[in-house]
Amino acid sequence: MMLLPLAIFLPSILSVFSLFNGRKAAITSVISGAASLILLLLSWIFEKEFLISGWIPKFLPWVQPIEFSLKLDGISFVMCLATQILFIASAFYSIGYIEKKRGEYYFFLMMLLTALLGVFTASNLLVFYIFWEFMLIPSYFLIAWWGYGEAEKYAFKFFIFTHVGSLMIVLGLGIIYNTFGTLSMDSIYRAAPLNASWRDTWLLVFSLMTFGFLVKAGMFPVHSWLPDAHSEAPAPFSAMLSGILVATGIYAIYRISFRLILLPMSPDLTTPAYLAWLGIISSYFGAFVAMRHTDIKRIPAYSSISQLGYSLAGISIGTAAMLNGNMSAALLAYSGAFLHLFAHAWSKGLLFLTAGSIMHILGRRNIEEMGMMLKRMPLTGGSTVVAAMSIAGAPPLPIFWGEAMMIIAAASSGIQYSTIFALLFAGATLLSAAYSLRYIYYVTWNPGAASMEKLRENRYMAAAEVVLSALTVALGAVPFIILPFISSSL
Repeated sequence: MMLLPLAIFLPSILSVFSLFNGRKAAITSVISGAASLILLLLSWIFEKEFLISGWIPKFLPWVQPIEFSLKLDGISFVMCLATQILFIASAFYSIGYIEKKRGEYYFFLMMLLTALLGVFTASNLLVFYIFWEFMLIPSYFLIAWWGYGEAEKYAFKFFIFTHVGSLMIVLGLGIIYNTFGTLSMDSIYRAAPLNASWRDTWLLVFSLMTFGFLVKAGMFPVHSWLPDAHSEAPAPFSAMLSGILVATGIYAIYRISFRLILLPMSPDLTTPAYLAWLGIISSYFGAFVAMRHTDIKRIPAYSSISQLGYSLAGISIGTAAMLNGNMSAALLAYSGAFLHLFAHAWSKGLLFLTAGSIMHILGRRNIEEMGMMLKRMPLTGGSTVVAAMSIAGAPPLPIFWGEAMMIIAAASSGIQYSTIFALLFAGATLLSAAYSLRYIYYVTWNPGAASMEKLRENRYMAAAEVVLSALTVALGAVPFIILPFISSSL
């Protein structure tokens, strides 16, 4: 069977039909997302691994064999699931949002889905890097051709920043291949503790690759591309960009930097502790800047820096706890961090979709010039409240559970400054609540700044928002549904 590669490549295969039939592009896109989701579920049941050995020599016979391998474990399954659901919602939403070059738009959106799924399932570093780089191509055009204002300028900035990060990753891959003669993650993991030369180079490789992943995640201080790209991108792509694409950076730090490179070498706790501090700093930086902005898209953009910093700190503390021998705290931290990433994907994606609806109808970006959206656009206003309250960490919405798990894990980790980490986590949650409640007030209430006339909501955009809101609330009610998938991979 080829269920897993079909789940990944079906959207890109069907994207050709969208390119040449713009009228039916939206239907093709939604169907491709749904079919990919069904294939992923079947793959989880029947076929979690796929391998083509000697993939490269089939067209480069002078190169030493490199395999094409995909692997679906609990964490990659959860991240793929979050991606596909958000893609379907964004594609359906786009029916009412995109007005020009629809065939090309859905073509790039479906190509992006393939790239994202490939990043989450690749088990060979070359395959990972190919998908990682491929994310840039559709992302650039989605921002440049369908964005606002100086979209081409910010698309180019996004391309340059992330390409510099990719250069660091390539350098790391070169050292790994020269050291081990393979790019198979499983083979590297087994050989790393026994390779004498690796002991002298692993920290350099870790630093190079982690830098590249941090750029993609938009972490402070390599974040400046993120608010520009998010704020000028079309709303449905902003949802994918903030909800999933930046999360690939945090996922890669966990999968490659920590699990593949750092943990087999059993170093001291210094390295993950530094990244935990960087995550905390990013979390506070993003929250403070979000509190002073009035642009309806820049607030959730800076919020993404804050929320992804929270997840980075969570996986870093989980790694430090594991090195410290505290497996229960490590499991709790990792589970909380990936639940947080999953919940953030839907919550932040929803927040960008509702922001796009409001901008689309009002033609304004300043939240102080809005207000009363709960009355004027009840479906969009209600969805805004759900999304922002989840970002705020309000119980029982799903981000609350992830943050609570990371706070408890930090406090019980036994590492240096564990209590301070727990308090800083709690403080970041309070800051998230502050900018989220401010956002809710100005957008959905604020009777002094708003007209009271009823506004007509687009039925496609509103339907996507309502469904994603319902899924977010459901995830908050039963977060334990995805936790076994996460813990099975740890």
